[in-house]
Amino acid sequence: MKKIIYIFILVLAISPVFGAEIIEDPLGADSIIVGEAYAGQSEKTTIPINFFNDEELGGIEVVVTWDNPIITLDSFSFVGSRISNLIFRDYTIIGDTLIIYGFPASEPFISPGSGLLGNIYFSYTYDQNLGTIVIDSTTTEDGYIIHSNFFSNTSSQQFVPNFTKGALIFTDVTCCIGDRGNIDGSEIEMINISDLTYLINYFFLDGSAPACRYEANANGDPLEEVNIIDLTYIIDFLFRGGPPPKPCP
Repeated sequence: MKKIIYIFILVLAISPVFGAEIIEDPLGADSIIVGEAYAGQSEKTTIPINFFNDEELGGIEVVVTWDNPIITLDSFSFVGSRISNLIFRDYTIIGDTLIIYGFPASEPFISPGSGLLGNIYFSYTYDQNLGTIVIDSTTTEDGYIIHSNFFSNTSSQQFVPNFTKGALIFTDVTCCIGDRGNIDGSEIEMINISDLTYLINYFFLDGSAPACRYEANANGDPLEEVNIIDLTYIIDFLFRGGPPPKPCP
């Protein structure tokens, strides 16, 4: 692993692809998108980083940071990544900053498209009062090399893509009692048509968001996301003999 990092640093120093002047994206729209996750009491979570490019790329570097000692980066994974085929792709951690990079050597350029760059694996100490910890971009220095977000096109030009911040969101899980599914917040802890109707109104009729996200996450998604899968899960439970909603966190 260290050998790859040293080779990459050497390429950074001598290659015109990575030494070029940074310009505005000539075609616009290229972007890096960091995901969000809700912090549960499991004290571990995954936050994806996706990227979009509308032209072939000869290199990519992404630098993200989080300014809170309560969370710790355990690892980063390229499994399922759009650049998982590249020999020269790696990451390094400097304090609370993660640097991800990759460039084709003998492989073809990175094709236009959108999808996963990789997944960040965090651990943390749960505290519902923390609110939101932002995963942001930054510029950092590693020895004599300055790292920042950039894409490099096939003409050896570097440009800065758009960047969407991510977040690790801490909320109060005590609103969820027993099993999930009491979406309408009724005093009777029973999952029924009212809960299904509430979720349908939320998704399709501009209804209010569920007061307790954990109750609405019927299938127990570890990221605590509320989506159509939860709606289907409740329909299956109420009408098709499907499994009951998962226990609260």
